[in-house]
Amino acid sequence: MAALWIFFSDSGEYPVRLEFFGNEVDSIRQFDPDSQRSISYLNTVRIVPDATNLNLGDKENLLTYFDEDTLFIFFNQSLIKSDIEEHFNKAEVAYKDLDDTSGQIDRRKRLLCQFQSTSWR
Repeated sequence: MAALWIFFSDSGEYPVRLEFFGNEVDSIRQFDPDSQRSISYLNTVRIVPDATNLNLGDKENLLTYFDEDTLFIFFNQSLIKSDIEEHFNKAEVAYKDLDDTSGQIDRRKRLLCQFQSTSWR
């Protein structure tokens, strides 16, 4: 069984077409939406959601979905922390240009600080 997913993303110049054969990705391609012709074949694709209209009022921290006695085991904690900081810094730069009067960036900083202050076992 074949399937086709098409993503129009603000993060890329062209839309991306994922073709599946069964449950495996057969091809990933950028294409011209006017001609439907392939522009390039890709090995990977990053699909980024449009967060410009994101309302964080009803969102929850990921950790709230786990029981209080859930044990988390992390390997290479310094790499995890630096990766989180790098992604946060990139997100902060991206949101800096937005006309954000609701304090969403401050809320993200608080969530990141909560995660960073989580005791590492």
